[in-house]
Amino acid sequence: MKTKRLLEDAILGSIISNGYDGNIREAMQFLTFKNFETYSDFDNKTLFKCISEMYPEQTIDLCTISFRMKQTYNTECVEHLIKLTSMVASTTNTLSHCACLLQIDLTDKFCKLLNDLSNNNSLPVDERILISNTEKEIQESGIDILQAIPAVLKMAKLKNLNAVAISHVLKFNVAVEDKCKNIREAQKKHSIISNMWLLCKTEKAKQLLTQLKFEI
Repeated sequence: MKTKRLLEDAILGSIISNGYDGNIREAMQFLTFKNFETYSDFDNKTLFKCISEMYPEQTIDLCTISFRMKQTYNTECVEHLIKLTSMVASTTNTLSHCACLLQIDLTDKFCKLLNDLSNNNSLPVDERILISNTEKEIQESGIDILQAIPAVLKMAKLKNLNAVAISHVLKFNVAVEDKCKNIREAQKKHSIISNMWLLCKTEKAKQLLTQLKFEI
């Protein structure tokens, strides 16, 4: 969580410091407010949501953001925004930070999905144990999410897992693929998402899951 907080703060600081001269356009392609967290000392999720609502029509800088946060979300945050800007020396690494944050957030969400499945009493006990062990392995190994999802799907097929469990994993898979549609150009430069669009290949899978939604 410390790494994710550091990335979030660096991205927000870069946007606040540099506005449209930084990598805000690329950040908006990678991320939504759902990729950020609400912490005990500050709500990064709401801050990014606020910035997203201002983009691309309004001026984006420390003054305009602090005004919008006060006006729309009743949040006084000038001092905190100044603190965020002091973290950023340049915008050179902002795009890489966005890719890393997306990687961490998707992995966290995927592990939460597996955890929920492992606690689903409607599934057979042996399957729940297998899913729980898989979640722990993903967390401990630090495996790339782009490798983790296909590996779980392959494991599910080999172990003949319950259709309910498989459908949830496929649903997440489709959601990741949908997200990557907005970052096709960026993926050429950043290997961390370079194969994201390959995660869900078949039209049949998409058709079967058209009624399922999983927001990321």
